[in-house]
Formats: sequence, C-alpha cells, structure tokens
Amino acid sequence: MKTTETIAQGDALTMMHQIVDLLREVTGIDAVFADDNNAFEGVRSKQGMGILSVKGIVSGEVFLLTCRLLAVRRSVHIPAEILFNELQELGQIGTKYRLRIEDGQNDERILGVEVGIAPVPFSLIRLAQMKDVVERLGHFARTLQEHLPERIDDLALNALYKKVSEVLMPVIPLHEELSVPDALTRLAVDVLECLRASMPIALAVSNPLREGFFLSLVARMSRQQGFVTLGRLRLGPIQLRKVTELAAAAPGVLVFPVHQLLLSTSEQYEMKDQLRSFYAEIASSGKGLILTGVIDELQSTLNCGQGAVLDPLEPVIAHVNENIPFDLLIEHAVDAGMRTVGGGSQVVRRNVIAQIGEVLGNENEIERERLLPAVVRREVSLQQNGTGAVMPTREFVASIKSRRETFSGLGNTAVARRSSDVRQRMIDTFCDPRIEEYLNGAILAQEEAIRKLVYRLRQEILTRPDHQPVRVLIQGTPATGKSQASALLAKLLGWTHMTIDCGGIPDYYTFNSQLLGSGRGIVMSRHPGRLEIAARERVVLEVSDLDHAPAHIRAAIGDLFLLCMETGLGQSATGGVFNCANLLIVFTVNLPNRRDEKVHNAFGFHEADTTEAEDRVVREMLDIMSSAFLSRVGTPILFHSLSGETLNTIASNELGNAVKRAARNTGHPVSTVAVDREAAALIVERVRKSIVSFGARILLEQARSMVAEAYVEGMNGQLCTGHVRVQKKGNRIVIVPKDRSESCNDSSSA
Repeated sequence: MKTTETIAQGDALTMMHQIVDLLREVTGIDAVFADDNNAFEGVRSKQGMGILSVKGIVSGEVFLLTCRLLAVRRSVHIPAEILFNELQELGQIGTKYRLRIEDGQNDERILGVEVGIAPVPFSLIRLAQMKDVVERLGHFARTLQEHLPERIDDLALNALYKKVSEVLMPVIPLHEELSVPDALTRLAVDVLECLRASMPIALAVSNPLREGFFLSLVARMSRQQGFVTLGRLRLGPIQLRKVTELAAAAPGVLVFPVHQLLLSTSEQYEMKDQLRSFYAEIASSGKGLILTGVIDELQSTLNCGQGAVLDPLEPVIAHVNENIPFDLLIEHAVDAGMRTVGGGSQVVRRNVIAQIGEVLGNENEIERERLLPAVVRREVSLQQNGTGAVMPTREFVASIKSRRETFSGLGNTAVARRSSDVRQRMIDTFCDPRIEEYLNGAILAQEEAIRKLVYRLRQEILTRPDHQPVRVLIQGTPATGKSQASALLAKLLGWTHMTIDCGGIPDYYTFNSQLLGSGRGIVMSRHPGRLEIAARERVVLEVSDLDHAPAHIRAAIGDLFLLCMETGLGQSATGGVFNCANLLIVFTVNLPNRRDEKVHNAFGFHEADTTEAEDRVVREMLDIMSSAFLSRVGTPILFHSLSGETLNTIASNELGNAVKRAARNTGHPVSTVAVDREAAALIVERVRKSIVSFGARILLEQARSMVAEAYVEGMNGQLCTGHVRVQKKGNRIVIVPKDRSESCNDSSSA
C-alpha cells in the first residue's frame, strides 16, 4: 500500500514534468532533471531575448522556480522608469515571487525572479495561470534586455590596433544582419581579390557616408573569409614616404583619403616615379592599400602629370556607383554614431533609425546623404543622454538644410548628380534593341522619327554629363504620336508620366506657383511645385504645347528649363535647391498659325525632305524660343503628318476599339470586332481636309461619333452577340452580328 510521502513525491515529480514541458513550449529552454529527480535546470541555447536560464527545486513543502532574466555589468544603469513599470506589471500576476540578485562571471550581476509553487499536479486552469506567469517573466526579460546599452565596439579589433591607435583606427565590419545588394557585394569581392594580390586600390566614392559604408562591407567580407583587417588613417596631411612606413606597420590594409597626401612642388613634378616606387613597395610588403576620395581628387593627385603612361593596375580604380539603399546607410550611420558615445540599447537604436527615416525619407538622394551624418549625431546624443530637444528634429533638418553661406560665397545645398540606379535603368531601356519595335508597334507611320528618337535618347544617357537631365525636343502636327511617345517611354522605364501643359498657364504667377510652388505665407506654400515633385520621383516629364503659351510665359519657361538643363538644379519659390539630374524631359511642340503644314510642304506641291524640314522647324522655333534654349535641347525630332493607308489603319483600329468600349459600358461585351475597309475609308473621307491641322485626334473623334450612332441603332435592333462587324451603309456605318465562321478581314480584328 502506497504511503502519503510516496504519493507526495509522485505528485511533485508530475508537477515538475508539467513545468518543464511548459518552459520548453514558451521559452524554448529544455531543462534537465537532476539524478534524484528533485530538481531541474536549463539554459537558453539559441540567440535572442527572453529568459536566460531556469532552475527548479523542491524545498520542504514548496517548489521554487527561479528564472534568470538579466546579466549586466555593475557599471550599467537601467532606466528607472522601465524597471518600475515592469515591476508593477509583474506585481499583477497574482503569484508570490521575489527578486534575486546573484554574482555572475567577472563583473556581472544577474537579476532573477523566484516563484513559489505548491508541489501538486496542475489542473488545466492552474497550468494556464502558470503559462501566463512564464510569459510575463519572458516579456519582463525582453524589455529589460532591449534597454541595455550594447557594446558595439569590436574588442578584438581594438586590441589588434592598440599599438598604432594614435595613428590608425580599425574599420569596424558592417553589421552581419544588414543585407547588401548583390552589385555591392560583387564589387567588394573584386576589391578583396586585388588586396590579396597586394595591389593598390583607388576607391572612387561620391561622399564620406558611402565610403564608410563600403569600407565596412569590405571589412565584414574580409573577416568572413579569414583575411586581413582594414585600418584607417587618423592623422592629417602625410608625406608619401610616411605612408609607406605606416602601411608596413599596420596590422592590416591601410586606408587613407587621398586629399591627406602632402606633396611638395618637386614631388608633384616627379609624381610618376614617386608613385611607381610607392606601389612597388606596397606590393613587396605583401599588403594592399586603399586610397579613397571623389574621382576628381583621385585624378588630380594620382594622374602623374602630362604625358604619363599609366598602368591600369597601378592603382586599380574601383567606382562605388551602385545604389546603396538609404535604410542601410541610416543603420550604418547610427551604429557609427552610437559607437562614439560608447554604445546604446536596441530601443535607442530603433528609435533613432525610425526618426531619421521619417524626417529624411522624402529628401532627394544627394541632399539626404549630405544631411544624414549631422542628424545622426544629434539624435544619438539626445537619445543617449535622455535630454529633451528644444527644436524638433524636422525643424532642425529644415534649419541646417536652408544654410547657404560659405566662406567662398553662397553655396548650393544640393549637388546635381544622376543617381546610379536611374542611369542604369535608362541605359538598359534605351540600349535595348527591341525598343524601336515596341514604339513602332504602338505609334503608326513614324518609323524614321522613332529611329531618331531612340538614337537621341541613347546619345543623351551615354554621353550627357551626370549633373544634367536627359532631354529631347519633339515637333510635329497635332495627334501624330508625340505625347504617346513620351507616355510609352515612361511605361518602358516603369516611371510616372507627368505633363506640364504650357498652353494652360495664363500668367507668370500661375506659372511660378504651379512649377516652383508658392512663396512663404501664401496658401499651399508648404507644398512643392510640380517641377520639384517630378525631380524627387522617377518621372518622364512632358513639357507640352510651348507654342500655345503667351510670349512672356514662354520666356519664363525657357529661362527656367535653361537653368535646369545646364546646371541640373532647380530652385523653389521658398529658396530651396533641388536636384533635377534624374529627370527625362520631353518637350513636345507644334508650330502656331498652321505653320506645321508650311514646314513640311512649303509651296503646296511637294513634301519637303527630312533635312529641309528640320531646317525650317529650327528657323520657326527660333521665333518661339531662344537660340540658347534650342542649343541645349538639341535638334528637334520631327513627327510627320499622317496620310494614306496610315489614316485608314488608325480609323479601323479606333472603330473596333470604340465598339468594344460601347459594348463593355452597356454590359454586353463583345469578343471580336471585324471592320470593313470601306467603313474605315468613310471615316477618313469625312475628315480628310482637317487631318493636317488636327492630326489623328479629329479622326478618332469622328470614329467614336459614328460608332455611338451606329451602336444605339444596333441596340434598338436587339444587337447582342459576342462577334460583330462594322460595315459601311450609304454615308454611315452600321454594326451587325458576325458569323463565327467568318474570318476577320485584313482591316482589323480589334
């Protein structure tokens, strides 16, 4: 017969097994029983936050469960508000507990919570209550751990560079959790392979922010491969001989900005021999070298003077042109900023990253990267010190962004430069051999114009300086495909198509507010103008109907885009400068007073050849815009007037499309529409005299008008079929059911 003591021991063991299973489910900790089955203990095996370890033991008539929540150095302080809030929350669980402070390894102290439990098996209700207790303790642990200042210095690197710390500082590898684009990874691999061969690298980077990010990426990949570390020069100007000595003494690869290289006048004249000897010494030392700077600095310092014959391996030039996502730059900059104040908690890091991303996210690429380091330093300081800011972050950004004065005069806050992703997207699109076929498939009878348009776009993106927007001028009679070409280019690029209708701008004030925004104090002044909106986005900007604008508005528009095309910069009504270099600007223009017709048929007897027509267009355009404007926008691309079979094809296509739209709108969609050639010819004949002046629009309008009349007549005749035919009947058209067995004629099956 079982005794009471045996039953109690059995009950306690059952209860302990229930707790072990619960801990495994909630915390992932797999506890192990002691030999006497009177206790168990387990430690978290996976990385992450939560309960660090658990220990359970039967003590008299009570089972004690201890959960260790936090291990910290004695010098670390936890915000009192966080601790008090969590203790208050813990006090609401309705279970007896007490805090335990234990000594850990080295300088650590361990915070734990001890919970007393009756050693009897859990009912379902008690088991649910115990699960809630464990979950609350896990939440308590995670909250405290998130607010612990993290030490983000690399202790091993600091120890390695301790002897040379006065002149060199290690490049801290990029955070392992940051995912980097493949193009940057490939470039970093190329740099590392050159360093393995002890070759000097000239790293051309547009700004220090990107430079620091890429060097950290190289350092991370080098560490992953068990290769050398990177050490950055702390000193100011340094002579070439001293660089050689530092490179030999450095624990890893020496990195230094090329502008810190101090050269005497004689050395500049003898630079070729000096550098060749320098590169040879670097190679013989078995270590590589990285010189950094913008491409102009590298060229002016390392070009060896006039007449020098250079080896492309001395140094190897690496351009960091690849797009670096702004969120990665923020995280890297915040990590670097927190390193200067000794580290910070994950909560502080998240708050700073979120705040900066919100404030700078809408700025253009050049401007936000210019402002980011200063904003990071300020936010890290505020978060770390726990002090309030007199000025909100957004106001601080606006304040430093608006500063223009320098000791060399007034300086632009934004430097115009086309971003690498925009450049690559344009190159991939315009250099694709299929682009002409695509455009010709959508725009009829303009093969020569499209060929010239594609050629011009390729010329622009391949040879136009990066600080100037890509631009093209298209001239032609109305409705010949000019605006359609602009919209199709936007579709191919995957960008937005935005139109500025110059004919709809009645006066200078409307022009100024629409394109550049309103001045301060005026309603809507906080909203940017359309040109600034376009410059911030990925946009094909069509500037249409320049000829329809009043003369003084044409002059203002010309002056605005003249500056934009030349400098790549625009200035809003409030004085802010923005980068226009990422734009593709398509100017579309007709010639006023029916002069389009005279350009292409000067005497009414023959069609002018292309060169003759282009010359006439240029002469006519000089009456509209200045020669300075035309010299920057280039020779106009001529879209010729439509005639002949092209008009029949356009009419046939629109008849079919109009029938389909009418059928869909009335709830009786059709599958196929066959259009007789005679029906299309009737449409052309109706508007032939107006084609030259109005282009295809009048043709489309006439087709839709006659389809509407015919469709209503067909509806009254109970037209309800999925296959119809459009036929000519006298001086009108009719829509009739089409036998499924019939094949559509060569006019159209829309």
